[in-house]
Amino acid sequence: MGDTESALARLLPEPIEVEVGSETVAVSPLRVAQLAKVLAAAKPFLAQIQQGADGDAPEDGLLEIAAEHGDALIGTVAIAVGKEPDWVGGLLPDEFIRLAVAVFEANSSFFVQRVAPLIPGVGAKAKTDGQAASSD
Repeated sequence: MGDTESALARLLPEPIEVEVGSETVAVSPLRVAQLAKVLAAAKPFLAQIQQGADGDAPEDGLLEIAAEHGDALIGTVAIAVGKEPDWVGGLLPDEFIRLAVAVFEANSSFFVQRVAPLIPGVGAKAKTDGQAASSD
């Protein structure tokens, strides 16, 4: 592999492969064309994503989000993986959680570092948390 290919491989992470339903779904970081749709679908629970990034297990936060914003979470995951919401909604609960965790893991830096600071109240909390962590 040449230097350019090696550098490109480091910049573009490998997709996270998740076995769900009867297929393997490759979960990659969001593409520009998906951003507006994902942000609109995830708006009801974006603040909870930041809170979940403060140390809770991803599955715990997703279960809470699913209980409060199930349709929005299903829609967000569907857009992120390029599937229909009915397909995602038809998964078994453990399959759905694995897929949703993979979506948030593949995009965690985007949601936590880029989106959360734009949400009133969440951005200030993220800055405060960051300062507290750095002073330890």
